[in-house]
Amino acid sequence: MHSLRRSPLLFILLATLGCFAASERGAGSATEMMRKEAATDALSEDAGGGVPGEPVARQLIRRAWLEVEVAGDQLSASGQRARDVAERYKGYVSNESISEDYVQLVLRIPDAQLENALNELGTAGEITDRRINVDDVTMQYTDIRIRIENAKKLQHRLNELLAKAENVRETLEIERELARITTELERMEGQRRLLENQIQLATLTVTYRRSEQPGPLGWVFY
Repeated sequence: MHSLRRSPLLFILLATLGCFAASERGAGSATEMMRKEAATDALSEDAGGGVPGEPVARQLIRRAWLEVEVAGDQLSASGQRARDVAERYKGYVSNESISEDYVQLVLRIPDAQLENALNELGTAGEITDRRINVDDVTMQYTDIRIRIENAKKLQHRLNELLAKAENVRETLEIERELARITTELERMEGQRRLLENQIQLATLTVTYRRSEQPGPLGWVFY
């Protein structure tokens, strides 16, 4: 019987994959360390001692809701106002719902212009609800960025090993791992793009409702 032996190149492949797995396990602790370092820098700066470190840019996803009561004959004009505001601030309308009694639009607005858009859209009538929710995704964004960097390094290393493959077995094993890492890299880059889109563009749901007007005899109660 012949014992199964791995070529030196395949041992290098296994070692490379092992290092990548270890770096993946350490990605979470790395982001936690960055968070702690940022907090320490902030405390040092507040205390006036030492030179603060490079500030960590917070990655925030903001969502806002605005409800406004308007006169019935102003529903259509109010909806158009919201479309115009989105366009003027270099945003867009991602969803729209219209009925006899209300107009609702979901706007994607550059984050820096969210308050301006809220203030402008609220002038159409009486504001009945105005809320902003902020979700800090700094650690999540940092984690995915680190994982992408690690995957790209592994992808580059696998391409180097592929160029040195000396037989079909080595080629197939390296190509299989390369395909797996490439697929994972594409998935993570998609996650990063989604996060960046949510960070850069705030989501504003604005609803204009028809205000109830009393009849010529005032309000009638039954």
